[in-house]
Amino acid sequence: MEEEWWHPLETDHTAADDSGSNMNDEPLRPPHDKEGSLKEGRFSIAFLLACFTMPLLISISIYFSTYTHGLEVERFAMREVEYMGNEAIDDSEYSLYSLNIEDYKSYGCCADEDRGWYPELLNTAEDVTISLKFVDQDGNRWMDGRQYSGTAHCPDGLNECEGYIVDDGTRWVELNHGYWGEHMGYISYERGFFTDANLIVATQQSYAPYELEIELYKMDQPGLLLFTIAIVPAAVIVATRIAEKLGKKEIQKVVLLRDEYEDFEFDISYFQILLNTLLRSVVFSYYLTLVMWYLIDGDWWNNPIAMPMGLILALYPPFAALGKERKLPEIVQVRPQLWGALLSIPFCLIAFSASLFTIVGPAG
Repeated sequence: MEEEWWHPLETDHTAADDSGSNMNDEPLRPPHDKEGSLKEGRFSIAFLLACFTMPLLISISIYFSTYTHGLEVERFAMREVEYMGNEAIDDSEYSLYSLNIEDYKSYGCCADEDRGWYPELLNTAEDVTISLKFVDQDGNRWMDGRQYSGTAHCPDGLNECEGYIVDDGTRWVELNHGYWGEHMGYISYERGFFTDANLIVATQQSYAPYELEIELYKMDQPGLLLFTIAIVPAAVIVATRIAEKLGKKEIQKVVLLRDEYEDFEFDISYFQILLNTLLRSVVFSYYLTLVMWYLIDGDWWNNPIAMPMGLILALYPPFAALGKERKLPEIVQVRPQLWGALLSIPFCLIAFSASLFTIVGPAG
């Protein structure tokens, strides 16, 4: 009885002492329970943005790889012309017309040119010839046996074309009649960030363009293609080293798409692990198939085994993620890596196509 009476008294006394101590000190915090906090975890916008570093760099790499592939356009032709008004250029009055060249146009030719066309070819091709045909005020296209026409030949692309003037910040390339050498006006390339590419024609007010033809030739640039591919891992290495130097190891691990709970020494959300697994599978699918396409120069037509082999390589990362044993906190019932791997499968198939596009280009 005495022992039973003594212990409650001691407990009350200790509680009273603790209460007095809490008046002056900060409240005592419970010990950090990592396993209990991992189920929900800490959601961070910085983590969310960091995990998209590699996918974003790969997307940029694919975009710039487009400019490294060769293409020969034998005849881009169109007759849709829009009048824009008049403007003074180099102290002379001209009528302005716009021709939308965002999409490939021709009279029944050609499939590879249609797939490979993009407007910036006018500036990146090694040889560009732009020809325009005109009508006069009376609707005549010919006079004294010669056709009203003007041509600009640019051996190094429209941006490097000789015979140009700059007026009010706009670069105008001169159009001349090929045989007579008569000045027929100017052309200018115009493209905004959210607007289609247009070829602006400035011609004398007594003429109007009715047909545009473009011929160009662009060479393959394999060295530049290799550079656009290699720049992604190089940029990732730089980004992770910077994060390490700044003491942001958690950002470094998210950039590298680590998808194991034990990889992190901080609270990581269930959703972040899921997303890392998804993106990790897609990135591995892209590079595995990219290496295969690069080794065979994207020639899937003469390599019938390439397509099934590419599909196997593309789907290997998500299935490997599904079969991998994971160490999970007790509170996590369904591993996030499972959902991440399953959800990544359609994106891995997209990565399979994107890697082929990177090697062969839009005309492939």
